[in-house]
Amino acid sequence: MGLAVIIGFIGGLVAMFLMNSNTAVIEFARNLTASWPTLSALADTSNGFQGLIYIIIFSLACCTSIVTKSLKNRCRGNGLPSPQQQTRPSEGPENVEQPIPRRSSTAKEAAQLCKEALKTLYKTTGSFVQLIPWADDDKKHIMDIYTDLELESTYGKKEMVDSYEDILHRKTKEGDPIKRIICKGLPGYGKSTLLDKIAYDWAVGSVQALLKYELVIVLKMGALQQHSDLVDAIFDQLLDEDTPVNRSALKSFINSNPDKLLILLDGFDEFLTIDLVETSFGSILKMLNRKETRECCAVVTTRPSHFHKLVSRSLIENPFTHVNVLGFNNESVQKYANKFYSENPDDAHELLNTIQSTDVLYELARSPMLVLLMCLLWRDDSKLPDTLTRLYEKALRYIFRRKSKDLSDNEISQTVVQLGKIALEGLLYPKQMLSFRERAFEGVLLDVALKVGLLTKQRVLKVFDAHNTVQFIHKTFQEFCGAKYLQHLLKVDYKEFQKILKEIQSKVTENPEDFDYLLRFGCGDHASCTGEILNIFRENAYHALNYCFECQANTLLFEDFIASVFRKCILLRPKMKRLCHSFFWLLKRVADDGSTSYLTNVQDLSIMDWDVHRYADELRCGLRKLTQLQGLHLEYNSLTGSNMNVIAQSFKHLGNLTRLHIDYNPALRGSFTAWTPDLQVLKNLRTLTFKNCGLDGRDVISMATICGKMRNIDLCTANTGPDYHIVKSMKMLSDTDSPNDKSLMLQGCPLAGDALVEMFESLGGRGDIVEVLFMDNGDATADTQLWAPNLKTLKQVRQLSLTNLNLQSADMKHISSAVGDLPTLATLILNANKSLGGCVKLWATDLQKLRFVKMLELSDCSLTRQDIPHIVESLSTLPCLETLDVHDNDLRGCTLIDWSRLTNLKMLILPWNLRTDVSEIQRHMPNTCVTSSD
Repeated sequence: MGLAVIIGFIGGLVAMFLMNSNTAVIEFARNLTASWPTLSALADTSNGFQGLIYIIIFSLACCTSIVTKSLKNRCRGNGLPSPQQQTRPSEGPENVEQPIPRRSSTAKEAAQLCKEALKTLYKTTGSFVQLIPWADDDKKHIMDIYTDLELESTYGKKEMVDSYEDILHRKTKEGDPIKRIICKGLPGYGKSTLLDKIAYDWAVGSVQALLKYELVIVLKMGALQQHSDLVDAIFDQLLDEDTPVNRSALKSFINSNPDKLLILLDGFDEFLTIDLVETSFGSILKMLNRKETRECCAVVTTRPSHFHKLVSRSLIENPFTHVNVLGFNNESVQKYANKFYSENPDDAHELLNTIQSTDVLYELARSPMLVLLMCLLWRDDSKLPDTLTRLYEKALRYIFRRKSKDLSDNEISQTVVQLGKIALEGLLYPKQMLSFRERAFEGVLLDVALKVGLLTKQRVLKVFDAHNTVQFIHKTFQEFCGAKYLQHLLKVDYKEFQKILKEIQSKVTENPEDFDYLLRFGCGDHASCTGEILNIFRENAYHALNYCFECQANTLLFEDFIASVFRKCILLRPKMKRLCHSFFWLLKRVADDGSTSYLTNVQDLSIMDWDVHRYADELRCGLRKLTQLQGLHLEYNSLTGSNMNVIAQSFKHLGNLTRLHIDYNPALRGSFTAWTPDLQVLKNLRTLTFKNCGLDGRDVISMATICGKMRNIDLCTANTGPDYHIVKSMKMLSDTDSPNDKSLMLQGCPLAGDALVEMFESLGGRGDIVEVLFMDNGDATADTQLWAPNLKTLKQVRQLSLTNLNLQSADMKHISSAVGDLPTLATLILNANKSLGGCVKLWATDLQKLRFVKMLELSDCSLTRQDIPHIVESLSTLPCLETLDVHDNDLRGCTLIDWSRLTNLKMLILPWNLRTDVSEIQRHMPNTCVTSSD
């Protein structure tokens, strides 16, 4: 062994001496280092002579490779043809091959040549999206098919992002650019296409934010390892074999100008290394963790399952921008389909109608890749399956039929199962192997899979030579084939099936999302396999909701699983949104089954930030059987009035409900009058909230009316929300000191019409409303003579506020007449009714009816010096009046004489502009506390 090493080393030195090249030294060392473990293993398993032969052959191969490359490079560097070109026959003057450009020698030249090569790549082959991943001849230009994705930034707080340009402009609190960006999204949600679009935009110079970068480098992490070098990867994945770019010069440019680099790393979840060892990091990972080229900008895409592995002390630490790639929204799906069927708009219209009409297709259409599959399958026979498994099943048969029409369904299934064995082994491999050597497949199997396009070959640089690796066209297809093999094992080898399932279980416990698609496909239309898989999730049934849905069993199975889902308290959080369709599907199935034992266990149901608006009927069916429900909380669910009309039909079955919270649903605006009467059947309801639901004035009145009719309501809150310029709200709550006393506040509602009459009648019937506050009506008050008399129904009211209602002088007689006979009314607030000022003599006598009022507030009513004598004259006759507040009025010119008749007052609050007179007035009104206020 030692002799072999010496001979190999001498051979290498001879080659390097002959070439007199530093590059040769680097090349020889790199080849030897990368292949040493393999050579050692060969030597260890062979006798000494065989080991000697192995290493001598390797050394000679190294020398030959290095000498050949050096000769090629020298020929190019001198503008001469290579040895192969020198012996090439002449093809005529018009076909004379142009000399290869001189190899770059300086860093700037290398960068310029690399830039030109990358732009050419991104604008030519790189600018075409392969519509059918398995068909090279079905492509469209990226600008003809690319549709903007929904992007959500979570740096600091969640917010929707208009475009990827916004992401590149993010800064820290100190104002420094954030140069590490993580784009997280589910498989098929468009992460790779997003990076391709960035590269294309840079190449054509269409986006301002990209112009500052000299180089934009897109690398597939599935072909990288933790020791991978950035420059090596560029040469391997992006540049032609005969590129004139000098490796050393390019590396020098990168090291010297990191701020001119944008590096786009696609698929961290497909990275070929599982156990990251920081001492083994190559320049790519050192770039990510800012140990090298820290000033470059890097964007990394990953599945959610690998996000926390990427965000670690050894890789990406704060500051970084975290972006959720949410796929398509409804508008994006429409744009994509219209672009796909640009020549057949009728097909696009019919496809979109089908997607919209089926909840499961609507959910699946968030994935751009699945929208592509839908477009392709629709193009084939104008039909779509209704589960993820069936969609891939049909797509797979489409793939095979396209180029192997003579294969039967059975032969296709056998081929998929054979591929699935290899696929599953790769998925269970510690680092989830996604690339395979050709020898892993049988010859015929590989040929068939490559022919139809289910597998692809990829060139990968290894040591000093290139070889092909084989990959599935997308990881989800590898997972689908692996699942088919798992189903096959259950039938032919149960012991092996259990062994693999236990291995999956140990991995799922650590990270369920890693095997989500595999398990979904494994349950697809297969009840037996579903039952085995659901057993893994006894402790966390919600992770398996999609698996249960994919099974599509005709009868209710898996009783333990269903009981785990419908437990005492159900809390469905935003991060579980992908389970939305499956949950409501199961809820309706259980409710329709007639066996209510599962649903009667549920006492609390909270659903936050789900698309409940699409499942109103399913929720209605489920609520009918949730007879023991005590709390229902629907928040951020995009509910509309028509949704609530459906859901409210189930309220009559919820006799035990005490808490109802339907918050942050602004689309409910204007609908309350239609469905709030259904709330009256909730006899035991004590808490009712509609926070930030976009109420208009009529909605506010409707809510107040319902509160009056529901005698047990202790707390009711409803409002427009912060996004509305004019706030409209309704709030009823208990007094903290006297829980039996209730306070009602209405803001921004029009005090006019028959609706107010009904509202006052209902409130008066309660008997526990002691405080009523009306304020901020933006519209002119009308029909006061109609609604004001009903104020007298508030028999128990102690404080009444009619603030900023645009009351007119004629309204005062109706108001005074109504409240004057209320013996409990101690405080009347008429603040901010500016139309009352300057004409007090028209309504002052009406104040004499306020026999029981102890405090009267007339602040900010535009009162004048001339108004005060009329007010004082009327108020001087009131036997109970103790406090008068007239601050925030311009009463300059008033004198002591103007106030002296109010001898019974205990407190007089004057405007700030009379502060100099306060002492004098106080001296002549010794029984009154006189003060001034802003």
